[in-house]
Amino acid sequence: MMISSKDGGDTWSEPTSSTMLDPKSREALVLGQDASNQPVGHYASSDLVPGKGTFRTHLTLFGSRDQGKTRKELRRIHFGEWAYPTVVPLGPNCCGIGFRRDSTNSRSQQIRFVAAGELWGK
Repeated sequence: MMISSKDGGDTWSEPTSSTMLDPKSREALVLGQDASNQPVGHYASSDLVPGKGTFRTHLTLFGSRDQGKTRKELRRIHFGEWAYPTVVPLGPNCCGIGFRRDSTNSRSQQIRFVAAGELWGK
């Protein structure tokens, strides 16, 4: 489900169905701008690798120019296990993605931040 606010969070829309790939991942959606300063949405989620179900691997940054009705894969961020992505705008045509990197081999966790630019071309 998806809700939105047009007044900075004072009021919210009624919930509507979402076409996001992995709603269990607590993915983050942020509004930004492309290279032409046109509005776009960015979010990070799993690309649901065939045979892996909804396992959280292959963290991918997606973008949408039509308020989430369709999406485009913009950048693969991380190939291993991950959790709790957060996307922040960093200016026109770029954003940052923070996430927890999990390692099953060493049972360790790390916080990572990746800055991604030139997402919609130059």
